[in-house]
Amino acid sequence: MTIIRVNGGNDGIAEYLENGRKAEREFTRDELDHRVILDGNLEITNTIIQSIENTGQERYLHITLSFQENDVSPETLKSITDEYKSLLMNAYQSDEYCFYAEAHLPKIKNIPNNATGELVERKPHIHIVIPETNLVTGNKLLPTGKVTVTERYLDAIQEHINYKYKLKSPKDAARVSDDNYANVLSRTKGDMFRERNSDLKKEIYNGLTTNDITSFSDFGHYLEQFGDVKLKNSGKENSYFSVKFDGDSKFTNLKNPLFSRQYIENRDLQLVKPTEKQVLSLVTDWKEKVSHEVKHIFPKSSVVRNTYNALNAEDKKNHLKERIETYDRENKLSGTRGRSIRDQRGAESSTRPSKARRANRLSYMPQCTLVYGIRGSSRQPGEQHQRPANREASNRVLQNDEHRNLGESRTESLYVDQAMRWNDAGEQPEFTRGIKTIQESSVLHDEYWQHLNEKAQTDEIHTMREIRDNIDPLRLLAGLQRQYQANPYDYKISQAKDGSPRFKVGNRNMNASDFLTKHFNLSWKDSKDFLLKTYAAQQANTPFEKPVIRKALTKNEANERFYSLKETQKELKNIIKEQRSSLYNEIKELRSQIYQVKGTEREVARGVIIYHKITGLEALSEIDSKGREFLNDYHNIWNEDKDPMKALQKLREFINQDEDESSVEAAETTLSIKDRVSSQQRIQELQRTRLKDLVMQKSPEKLVFLNPESEKPVFIDKGVRVIASQDASNEEIALILEYSKEKFGGVLKLNGNDEFKTQCALVAAEKGMNIILKPDEFNQLMKQHKADLVANQIQQDTQEQTAPEQSIESVLDKPQQTVQAETEQAQTVVQDNTLAPVNELDNLTSKAREVIEPVSPVETIQQEAVAIEHDFSVIDKIKSDSYNKELLLSAEDKVFGYVKDVIDEYEVEYEVMGYTKGDSEDVFTFATFDNEIDAKSFSEMLNDLGLEKMVEIIDSRQNAQEAETPVDQVKTLLADNGLRRIAMSDEQKEREFNASPDMANEVKAQINSEIIESRTGVFIEPAALVQDVIEARNATQPVKGAELKSLVSEYAEKAESENLEFFVNDVTEEIESAGMTFDEAGQHLEKELNVMRSVKQDMQQDDNEQTM
Repeated sequence: MTIIRVNGGNDGIAEYLENGRKAEREFTRDELDHRVILDGNLEITNTIIQSIENTGQERYLHITLSFQENDVSPETLKSITDEYKSLLMNAYQSDEYCFYAEAHLPKIKNIPNNATGELVERKPHIHIVIPETNLVTGNKLLPTGKVTVTERYLDAIQEHINYKYKLKSPKDAARVSDDNYANVLSRTKGDMFRERNSDLKKEIYNGLTTNDITSFSDFGHYLEQFGDVKLKNSGKENSYFSVKFDGDSKFTNLKNPLFSRQYIENRDLQLVKPTEKQVLSLVTDWKEKVSHEVKHIFPKSSVVRNTYNALNAEDKKNHLKERIETYDRENKLSGTRGRSIRDQRGAESSTRPSKARRANRLSYMPQCTLVYGIRGSSRQPGEQHQRPANREASNRVLQNDEHRNLGESRTESLYVDQAMRWNDAGEQPEFTRGIKTIQESSVLHDEYWQHLNEKAQTDEIHTMREIRDNIDPLRLLAGLQRQYQANPYDYKISQAKDGSPRFKVGNRNMNASDFLTKHFNLSWKDSKDFLLKTYAAQQANTPFEKPVIRKALTKNEANERFYSLKETQKELKNIIKEQRSSLYNEIKELRSQIYQVKGTEREVARGVIIYHKITGLEALSEIDSKGREFLNDYHNIWNEDKDPMKALQKLREFINQDEDESSVEAAETTLSIKDRVSSQQRIQELQRTRLKDLVMQKSPEKLVFLNPESEKPVFIDKGVRVIASQDASNEEIALILEYSKEKFGGVLKLNGNDEFKTQCALVAAEKGMNIILKPDEFNQLMKQHKADLVANQIQQDTQEQTAPEQSIESVLDKPQQTVQAETEQAQTVVQDNTLAPVNELDNLTSKAREVIEPVSPVETIQQEAVAIEHDFSVIDKIKSDSYNKELLLSAEDKVFGYVKDVIDEYEVEYEVMGYTKGDSEDVFTFATFDNEIDAKSFSEMLNDLGLEKMVEIIDSRQNAQEAETPVDQVKTLLADNGLRRIAMSDEQKEREFNASPDMANEVKAQINSEIIESRTGVFIEPAALVQDVIEARNATQPVKGAELKSLVSEYAEKAESENLEFFVNDVTEEIESAGMTFDEAGQHLEKELNVMRSVKQDMQQDDNEQTM
């Protein structure tokens, strides 16, 4: 069944569709529904809405298509959307409008009515958004027209879709009861204001029956006791009363059929469903005439409307056609009507750019294909929406009884035997399968969960088939009830021929996977995770709660439940708010200290603060998510054992509970940015040394250190704590404690079970760590174990001192191979052409690692990789004819080293070497250098950048050298101060030495001109070489004195103009101490400014986020 409702709004539709969160709502959009984008782009649609001047008016149409059917395929939803769009937008061409549609397929099948505590079934539905602006003319766009005039045509479109797609019509069965007048979203929100009005409507209806009111006018007088009364559509068949209830700011329309003239006077509540032929006739009229009248006649002046109405049918047709052609001609429109910009862009598209696009710089709306499984949003993070305006149009297309919620309380279909035991005493139904003999244990559950995860990663198909075949269907339904509000008694369970469980949905019997993905609309990832966790719990024999049949709550019970839910939600919100405020105060304090660290460390300090903020917000998000899940679970079934005070107490216990996971955190928090920067530097050093054999996986909110062989996490750094793996070895525990000490300082708090804490204490003692552990009992255990170890060592040393000396005979009795091995180990091999141990070629792989300093890992708090800079001019210093590209390409990648080769007592060369792929014995030389520094630098580049990149760089530099003219080559020589001095004559050196300071650049340029002419025969005016001289000096000579002062002052003025902090003395000292050239100093100062700009932006962002 499709019910179409036409509403309007001012703002906030994008936020609602993406997030779905409203005040007091228990679920987010992602928790409630699976979003399927059917047409358009939400970001562009919202941009157009925001471009419409906001005076509090209706700025967009919001149309919903709701279905009685539980399962409607995405393909059918897409077809229905296209059909509806082509009919509704029949009079408009593609360039004139923006159209967006998305479907919501319920993951959570039922939601509690916060007024009654009863479950309300949720159904698939489509949201359509159309900005009310014509993108060509800039005028208002309202394709529905005035609904009171076009209602029967819009109703016909609805019935046309129901007939075409064989959907149930709301007119197939009229519901007399008004119990479910409030819409599904109002139930979800539990809005007492609307519910109160709903109660008043029931009171009015009861009074209508009790007082036996049978006159429509008497009914109007009866309503006066409830507030101000108006009669809408007076004198028409569809007239109805509207009441402004006491305390309300606006009138409430009584359009329910129970308050219609027909029902009041005749007690007749019949809805006549039009035949398919009648529907087709109305739809044809809409397409051929009415939709065009809505666009070209109805919005015009009364003169135009009256003139049109006075015409006969044929003249109306001709007049309408003439207005359409004139409109298209004036606006240069051509093409197909009824389809949006996304559908056609070609020869048929308008050649005239639309006014809206010119004004707002919007491109055409791209075709958005159907995407099943989308979870993202089209709005960029950080964009904000205003609160919806108070004024919001709401025009109902159908009669009120057809508008009532599709999901209402139904008689329970007890397909599952309600007498069956649900493991409340450790027993399983006869149907369940799998391992049932293991004792119940959360530890076992974790082990099975980890084991199943590993199996699924290596062989997903067979693992998931095993789970589908053996999963306990009752356990699965119990989990679905808890997490997705499913009613287990809605589903009949059967067995396939192979014995695997099947779940009946409509006429289909689904396996467990299809049941989750096709009926509960979960993504495969979510479905797989749910199945893995459920099956792991089944194998560990973990008990699960017996599903409870919901009973209807009394009004007092419902109010009590709702009050408890609101109070605990408010408490959770306050807890998050307080912790969030505390976090931002910490960040503010740290940022205020950022100017106390050295300039070279400010970027590190900024990264430390950003990481602290990201991990802190992530932890708060986790508390919020788990807290809401806890509250929903607690209030899911309300009974006499629960009350608001117990709920608040349990929430506080849940929030304040000790960490269950094995982890280490700081026992005392420091807000010193200097200490944190020092800690970060120590961690980086630790990563280069003790942690170098681990693989680090980095994300903004955590760092995962993996064992490269097993690819399993050794520990995880989540910012505020370091989490250990479940089966961490003593050596891994030592790494975790050492890492935590460098990160948090010497006082560490241990979380988790006593077994983990004891292991940490014993390992810390054995490693002789100078730390303090909390809780104190484990610190005492560490001290005692240290004392025991010392005592044992003293006893052992005493025994060794009293032992007899080893005789020569005992040595001679050793096996020959043992003596030989010890002798070889003691030998030092010295070869003629190898002067240092690092140059042994029998194990080039390990030696290359010794020669080359390990590259520092990127700071863990930075989100972008920092490229390592290399001096590629080293490539130009390869000795002539020594480079062999073919040999280099045949080498094992990133395993290179160099050796010192003594040719004679006067000449030494340094050979860069590699070995053949797959054969470490086949070592060869492919490049030679005159000095060790260049050979080492070249080896480092090869090991860092790899073969492919290095060969590309070498080729490009050699090609560039070949392309240089002789003049360019001489200029390159002159840019090197040492080579320039060699090229100068004694007379030129004397002339340059005697030049006055104000003429130094001109004299150098004159000498350069002479050298170029003598070597190439080309004369260049000295004035043209002055800039080269200045650039060469800036690139090679340290900047100092007045020149440095002037440069720093220039950047200080820039900082002042941008209202940035800038430290003149600090940066001057850093430049002088480092001996920076003019160019290097400029780059350093620019980097300092960028850091200060970033710090300022960070502070502004913190302030904005804290006020949100």
